[in-house]
Amino acid sequence: MTVQAGTIRGIVHELKSYSGVTAIDAGASNAVVELHTFLVAVDFPAYVASTDTFSIAGVGAAISSWAKDGKTYTLRNAQQAGFGKNSAGTAVTCNAVTVSTDALTGNLTDIAGTEIDVPLGTTVPVTLLVAATCPA
Repeated sequence: MTVQAGTIRGIVHELKSYSGVTAIDAGASNAVVELHTFLVAVDFPAYVASTDTFSIAGVGAAISSWAKDGKTYTLRNAQQAGFGKNSAGTAVTCNAVTVSTDALTGNLTDIAGTEIDVPLGTTVPVTLLVAATCPA
């Protein structure tokens, strides 16, 4: 099993929580936070076995850098938003995506949910919908 590192290719801010709607984050000393949603485009190197997994490091840090607002973004969850494609033309999707501190981890699969096991990297980035909070 090998962990393949995803490379962030682009970030787009999709949605900010409604004006005036904030939440209390009990895990952050009851800080008031806003929820933001981003589209994150990611390329992956070649998967070489069906037991491979992926990790995209520094996602929250990349969003904070992209936002240029001086706020720290904390990842909350992520899910598939758009298919990528590998060099054979096969649609590639992220499956079982989980948040691990500032990284996203999971498996790459085809659209049927079968784990990718061909040694081909993505030529069209996979797009993830990422929810993150920041101080209000």
